[in-house]
Amino acid sequence: MDEVFQKNLEQNPIHLQTLKRLTFLAGVPETEGLRQIVWKILLNYLPLNSTQWEDALKQKREIYQEFKKELGVIFFETFQEKNELKIQIQKEIDSSDEIISKLDPQEKKNYQLYISDKKLRLEIIKDAERTRQSMQFFRLPESQEELKLLQQNKQKQTTQKSNNQKKLQQKLNNQKKSQPRFNIKNKDGSQFRFVLTKKENDPKQENDTKKEIKTAPLISRDKTAKMISLFNNQISTNSNDSLLTEKLEKPKIQISDRMNEMIANFNEKRNEILTIQKIRIEKNSEKILDLINKFDKKSDAKQIPLPNPISSKSFIHKKTQKENQKENQKENQNQKEKENQKENQKEKEKEKEKENQKENQKENQKENQKENQKENQKNIQIQLKNENDLNLQKSFAKKAHPLVNLCNVLYIYARLNNGIRYVQGMNNIVAPLIYLFTADNSNNNNEYAEADTFFCFTNLMGEINHHFCEYVDDTEIGLNALVQSVDSILKKQDNNLWTHLSNLGILPQFYCLSWVSLLLSQVFEMDKILRIWDSLFADHNRFHFLLFICAAMPITIRDELFNSDYFQAVTLLQDFPKDKPLDDLLELSFRMYLTYENFK
Repeated sequence: MDEVFQKNLEQNPIHLQTLKRLTFLAGVPETEGLRQIVWKILLNYLPLNSTQWEDALKQKREIYQEFKKELGVIFFETFQEKNELKIQIQKEIDSSDEIISKLDPQEKKNYQLYISDKKLRLEIIKDAERTRQSMQFFRLPESQEELKLLQQNKQKQTTQKSNNQKKLQQKLNNQKKSQPRFNIKNKDGSQFRFVLTKKENDPKQENDTKKEIKTAPLISRDKTAKMISLFNNQISTNSNDSLLTEKLEKPKIQISDRMNEMIANFNEKRNEILTIQKIRIEKNSEKILDLINKFDKKSDAKQIPLPNPISSKSFIHKKTQKENQKENQKENQNQKEKENQKENQKEKEKEKEKENQKENQKENQKENQKENQKENQKNIQIQLKNENDLNLQKSFAKKAHPLVNLCNVLYIYARLNNGIRYVQGMNNIVAPLIYLFTADNSNNNNEYAEADTFFCFTNLMGEINHHFCEYVDDTEIGLNALVQSVDSILKKQDNNLWTHLSNLGILPQFYCLSWVSLLLSQVFEMDKILRIWDSLFADHNRFHFLLFICAAMPITIRDELFNSDYFQAVTLLQDFPKDKPLDDLLELSFRMYLTYENFK
């Protein structure tokens, strides 16, 4: 059978139907690394083309390492460390209600997520320590001393293996030496040898390089002194010119901006007053000339005395004084109004400043609250990161225990699949996968047993996830429907046994739910589970063959069931006898399955 399997696996691509047929009927042979490859192919972890296996494994194992870095891991080495971790997590969960009552709503959400993560870890650890307790493979050492002893024993075993391998190699070498050896010779008769010599350096190349690498020509001291003096003179001349220009550009008298404004206003008012005076004088002179012309035309005109120019000037001067007073009053009023406006503006600005200060205080309070929330969130994240970093460092530095690998597979699966998360019983499905892949010593595959188990488990759960969903139990694909189908198969195959169990009042749900949901992983020992799962994974109607195995199990113990009462029958079915040969069970279930297929 080994040769048949190997021939099939050497094909590119592998013929899947022949591989399934072989594994379904005969199972995978017990050769090192063969079952691991077949399961990885049947669970769609490896492609059918063997040339793509290295790239596929490398890619998926790197992805799993990234998952561990992002989501975190669970790590413990001994039974004592596991219990300490459980106590620490339980304390955090117990004190969570008091802490949540003091937090803000946003902080509550983050802390609740943190506590739910802790609860998930605790639940996985508790279920993991109950898996396969009878197997030494899943047992943790009690303390660090026991762990050191185990490590020393492993080192001794590895050294013994290496010594044995060396002895075998020495024997082979001695056998080769005893055989006749043929030396290759040239036509001349001299032996053909390969001599590795260093290439000597050519003296011509060294001289060329020396010629190329030349120092820069030196400058005499006199020339350097002249150049420095010229440079200093240029700087001095440039600096003097700049000082002169600055002095010329600066005004002799510096007048403030306010004085310039006052002078400009005074000149404008003065020009306005002079223009008004000129206009009035011109009007008065025009009137006088008109009167003179009128009297000259008349013959009997009397000489009219001309107005005194001094009196007119005084009159004009008086008017200009009054107007100036009025204008000064207006200016004073305008200045007062401007000052009042300025004061009002200042008061308004002060009020605005106060309001802005209050708003700034409120904003600062809000920002401080936000910063405090962010700091709390960061602290929680930092705690998680520190825990995860420590666990990662330990897990990468040391090879983790299989029980720790089991916990990490379940934890990462639960974090990535929020719809299902973790349900009790998943640990029993992961256990055979971990056990199988850690036993694969070919090409150091056991170092990546956790990653391989994770991807095979996720692919397997993609087909049986309805076994762990309560809202699907009463549907056609739910557990209740599968149990009823097992009961109907039993009724067809052995009606007398079915009536006996029904008369006793034993329903199939009492014993068959765990068989179907957990793929019989709790019923049989590990070597039998591996053989059963060969046929389950190779079934062309995936996991339909499981129903016939579950129906055949009561038939194999029918004599014991007929001679037992209710309690004895229930204990027999729930704790199925492990001394029953597996070949008889598989033969009966094959016959039942083939008759069903032919009838269908």
